[in-house]
Parts: sequence; structure tokens; C-alpha cells
Amino acid sequence: MVRARSLTLLFFAAIAACLPLSAPVDAGVLRCDSKTMSRRDYDFMKSTASKAARGHTIDWRSLRTCMNPGRGRVWMDAIEEPQADGSVHAPAISCERDHSPWKCEVEPIRLFRLSVPYNGREQPFVVQVPMDLEVEDIRVLTARSFEMAQRLTWKESCAVNSHGSPSDWDKYAEEGLREFFAPRDEPIWGWIQQEDDFTSFSIGLDISLNFSQAEKKASDKAFKCWERNLVIS
Repeated sequence: MVRARSLTLLFFAAIAACLPLSAPVDAGVLRCDSKTMSRRDYDFMKSTASKAARGHTIDWRSLRTCMNPGRGRVWMDAIEEPQADGSVHAPAISCERDHSPWKCEVEPIRLFRLSVPYNGREQPFVVQVPMDLEVEDIRVLTARSFEMAQRLTWKESCAVNSHGSPSDWDKYAEEGLREFFAPRDEPIWGWIQQEDDFTSFSIGLDISLNFSQAEKKASDKAFKCWERNLVIS
């Protein structure tokens, strides 16, 4: 059985995750009548965002806008804040106006950049991680996931069928596993999520490797299965 994941859990779909329920939507995609905003809207939004993000420095050059009559939604990033453990905090700010004054929220995001040795080269990664996850566990889980993804097959998939031969979905999922974990020159963007019963390492919206949550150290976590995710928008 394939486990579906909501977009609201994913950093890589942060914009989609922040859509107001009342926003105009066409075929599951947010409709933007305009990507510019009036000076009045901008001034009110900027004041509200600055108050919400107090203690952080907003990168106003990162502003993305989606405006509709009487409504608006904007997203922006805070300037990265290096931490002593080598990670960075990169808060994301979202603001909305739905026939009402602007309201803004700050989403805490922690990123870790690292490289994993593979076949005589270094594969760079940028990984979104839980705020309290130890750096050593980040390194180990990233390296384990990358190494395992090169040799896993449909037989280790969470959705493996019972009759012992690959289905069309199994073949499609395995192609995705190879594609998203393929070594490349540019960084691979991933994220680590901790649930009550498992820890997962994922690439974007698509591929996840699931490990047992019972063991505390990443090096001791038992591999459970991998999956290609269905996305519910």
C-alpha cells in the first residue's frame, strides 16, 4: 500500500502548503490575477511581516506575490542564520489578506549542507532537518540513505505486491528511486522527518526511505522500506 503525503508537510512545496482555503484555485493550482501589489498593500504587509519576524532579518528581494481582487498572498525568506553546530536557520515568512488586514506567520526551518563520499567523488546535499536532530545523526542518515538508494529494488518497496513480480507501479517507483538519488554535480535537496513510528529521508515530494524510530542513534536505526509517494494537493 502506498502512503500518501500531504503537501503541507513538505518544505519543497512551501508555497503550495501556505495557500489560504479561500484563495482562487483552478485545477488544484493557485490562480494569481497579478504578481504585483499596490504601494498601500505593500506598506501594510511589510509592517505586519516585520513585526511577525522580529528577531530575524527578512530578505525583501525574495518576495513572491500572488494577488487577486480583495485577496493576497506573499512569501519571503529570512536571511540565513548560521548556528554553532554548522546548520543554518532559514525561517520562511508567509502573509495573507483575505478581505481583511494582512496577517503573517513565521515557519522555523533548519538546513544542513554536507557532502557524502561516493565512487571517489563527493555528492553535495542540502537537507531540511528537525530543529533538535543531532548533526552526527544528520550525516549518518543522509549517507546511509544515499548509499542504500543505489542498490535498493522494487522488492524492498513499502508497496511491494504479494505475487512476487513487479507491477507497473513497482517499475515506475524504482525508476524514480534511481532518478532522484542519482549522483550529480549540483546539490541534492532532501529532508528528514521524524514520526511516531518511523524516521524518513526524502527527496522532494517523491521518494522516501523509511527507518525504524525505536533506535535513538541514526546508525542503529533499522531500514524498513522505501516508497514513491502519492501527493495530495
